[in-house]
Amino acid sequence: MNKKIQNKDHANLNFMHTEIAMNELKTFFEHTFSETLNLLKVSSPIQVHKDKKDLHSFIDWKRTTLFKYGFTHGEGLYTNLRSLKINNALEQFNSFYTEEWEWEKIILEKHKSIEYLITEVKNIYSSIKKTEDYMNEFHPSFQPVLPKDFLTLPKTELEKAYPDTTLKDAEEKLIKRCGAVFFLNEYKSTNDESSTSGFMKAWNPLLKKSVTLFSIGIRADIEKCSSVGGKVNQTNLCMLLLKKLNNNEVRPCSWKEENDVINISLGTK
Repeated sequence: MNKKIQNKDHANLNFMHTEIAMNELKTFFEHTFSETLNLLKVSSPIQVHKDKKDLHSFIDWKRTTLFKYGFTHGEGLYTNLRSLKINNALEQFNSFYTEEWEWEKIILEKHKSIEYLITEVKNIYSSIKKTEDYMNEFHPSFQPVLPKDFLTLPKTELEKAYPDTTLKDAEEKLIKRCGAVFFLNEYKSTNDESSTSGFMKAWNPLLKKSVTLFSIGIRADIEKCSSVGGKVNQTNLCMLLLKKLNNNEVRPCSWKEENDVINISLGTK
């Protein structure tokens, strides 16, 4: 950040301590998350996005890899995915580089239900909450902000809850009031089967706005098997738990030196 923003809740860690804290956070979360969902960490290619089709191609990659590794029902994989959007200028590196935990797991036909989806949502949220408590235990300045439980709400019910405001404003008001909300989507796929998905958003009091923590969905059948999967946003999670004001503090960014050479590093100095 070019300017120091005075905020008592902002964790003003230097470069080294930010790296250490992020490593602690990611290591603990990955362990808790993978143990809870029964996932094995695998390596994955760097994603280069030209358009939305590339997003679907990685979902296909995850599902293909499930069968390649010989996973069975109740077993799955996760990976630390790094993505680049090559249609952006290099100076805008902040917006075209992302890091996410992508995951996928094979499920039984009977688990293609809202009830099962919510169970997995609770597992992921529990892993995040345990990580927040862990960081607070060793770093008292990282005060917990996430509620113990979250609200589940079908996206279609949002308008009914706040009829006199826009959907965006209604979403922000609800998340601010509840702390964390899982928005559920249910729709019919091309083969007329019901499909379920959703995303978890939490209130970031430091930024004074909501952030997306993770998304999840039950996939259509492939090779007579179904799967559940999604992604966890590393940047938003690190900013929330490490009390950071700028996303460049927790992920690679770019800046220009006097010789105009672009350098890629963490934004904390």
